[in-house]
Amino acid sequence: AGSARGKGGRARRRSPSPKGRRGARLGRNARWPPPPRRYIESRNVPEWQIARWGLGYAIAGDQQGRIVVPVRTEEGVLVGYTGRTFTGHRTRYKTSKGATPGIFHGEEHWTNRAMVIVTEGTFDSFAIERALTSGGTYRPNVAAVWGSQVLPAHLAKLSNFALVVVATDPDRAGDAAFEAFAGALCRHTEVRRMVFPAGSDAAELDDDALLTVFLGAL
Repeated sequence: AGSARGKGGRARRRSPSPKGRRGARLGRNARWPPPPRRYIESRNVPEWQIARWGLGYAIAGDQQGRIVVPVRTEEGVLVGYTGRTFTGHRTRYKTSKGATPGIFHGEEHWTNRAMVIVTEGTFDSFAIERALTSGGTYRPNVAAVWGSQVLPAHLAKLSNFALVVVATDPDRAGDAAFEAFAGALCRHTEVRRMVFPAGSDAAELDDDALLTVFLGAL
């Protein structure tokens, strides 16, 4: 039986939020129109993550004005899309009809069952993946819930990992999600929590600060 603990380092922002500094620059081959290009660069998402996760953009249709993230099963089967507005629409995220509840963003790239890092949103998982990527080869297992609702299907998948690191936001919904994960999984695996500075989430910290918070959870 594992233990459920909510601990972590008090990491300060070592540099301004990625949203407030110059973001990643896409190369000449990334022929995105200016609006989605500016947004994806402001979130510091580099070309290798765009390619790895199959990110795109929509200028028409159901996901119009959104960065589009494919929803895939662990076997890589495409079951839908979720979109994040780049136009400031009041509905920040929108998931296509037919996407199966209980699928994590990231599970198609899980390589082992040693550790997985659980986030609320995809851009949180992108930030953690960048911070923990070493030498361009190691990629951590990430699992974005697309929100804070914990479903039985989520718990069943996470129970197979030796260590589950929960990186939900430091607010009431994030706290509730951590308690749900810890309460259900503590008999099967070890559960830790990354504790972020008040008012911040993973996507708002730079790589050094994220690594400090991660190491503080271990």
